[in-house]
Amino acid sequence: MNYVISNKGKEIFAFFFALSFILNSYSSGIDGISLGAVIHIIYAIISIVLISKYGLKIGKNGVRISPVLLAFIFTVISMIDIIMLPSSEIIFLNCLKELGKVYLWGFSICIVNYIFFDVKRLKKWFVRIGVVSTIFLFVQFLVWTISGIAINGIVDFGFLKPYDMSYITNTGAFYATLYRPSSFFSEPAFYSNFIFAAMILVLVNSDEIKEQKIHYIATIIFFSAGILISASTAGVILLFFLFCLYYKNYILKNLFSFFIGVGFLLVLSCSVWLASDYFTKDTFIGKYVVAIDQKIDVMDHSRRFGRSYDALDYLNDKQKIFGVGFSNEVNVLPTNSDLYMNTVTMMIFSVGGIGLLLFVIFIMRFLISSRNYIVLFLIVTYIVKCVNGAIGFSLYGILFLGLTIFLNFYYATDKLN
Repeated sequence: MNYVISNKGKEIFAFFFALSFILNSYSSGIDGISLGAVIHIIYAIISIVLISKYGLKIGKNGVRISPVLLAFIFTVISMIDIIMLPSSEIIFLNCLKELGKVYLWGFSICIVNYIFFDVKRLKKWFVRIGVVSTIFLFVQFLVWTISGIAINGIVDFGFLKPYDMSYITNTGAFYATLYRPSSFFSEPAFYSNFIFAAMILVLVNSDEIKEQKIHYIATIIFFSAGILISASTAGVILLFFLFCLYYKNYILKNLFSFFIGVGFLLVLSCSVWLASDYFTKDTFIGKYVVAIDQKIDVMDHSRRFGRSYDALDYLNDKQKIFGVGFSNEVNVLPTNSDLYMNTVTMMIFSVGGIGLLLFVIFIMRFLISSRNYIVLFLIVTYIVKCVNGAIGFSLYGILFLGLTIFLNFYYATDKLN
């Protein structure tokens, strides 16, 4: 289907799409909608206009419409829950707002990407913004290391108002006295999300362009250093997973390469073990190791992972199966509850175990059909972030699943044609 998007139009989209994840830290002035989300809403509306004019091709060589169908099913389940359970006009309006986010997610990851995504232009802007963000992250880290002063990358100036005022008061994330810079993002995890997307776009077809191999490797190393400095726990773990996938697909081509890799890991492991006595809690490496180790140890009762599932105790058996509807959890949870809901617990509360099962089937389809290690990494990253955070229907959910569907179906189809 030809939607007649000019190269300039795709260039503009790529720039604002990449920028939206930084603007996600700022308020649009509308409750519950960030400035970054406004960009996605605008392009969703433009896509609807284009569809109304040119039509929509659905199927193997067209749009994969399953995300929108899933959003519709969630709407039906949630509306039944709202009708059957005590609610109010405010809860109903909040439910519609949350469902709007689900539809924006569904529409963006299967239609907006089909119309506007262009790998070359997305890579250009994600890498450029990623480089600037990483340089600033290094500056944050160096200034803190030298002077103990934490520089905030979130500003409160003019029309740029923080989405949450805590973004201004918190000048950095600390854990076990370790400073965790987040550049222009509200937290290190969001920085690592963006950088992973930039790294993936760099790796797409990178093996086919031999003359730029060194440039690509340098970019990956630079971004990897940024993720390590940010000390995002999930980021560090996923970075190791990406390295293993890359090693398996591009380095591990013969027995010699295998032994070289094993030897390198053994030498590295022995070096760390022999030098472990020098990694005291007073050094950066010591603090880094302690922070990562402690975060893994406390995961079972952390707010995002372990304690998030404690919220399910407030649901009865029927509610665990069918949910209570989007935004209707206020009628179930204690007053002023500070329980954090990751994507899994949010799904069970909103659409129950039935909705969660449908969501898992939806995700597993992409996991099983992954055409290469890049798509596999994207979908695994999305799953990890869902289990340990609220990425589900957020802008970062759009980022990872949008790239997954595009690279797994649309981009592959374009290349074959």
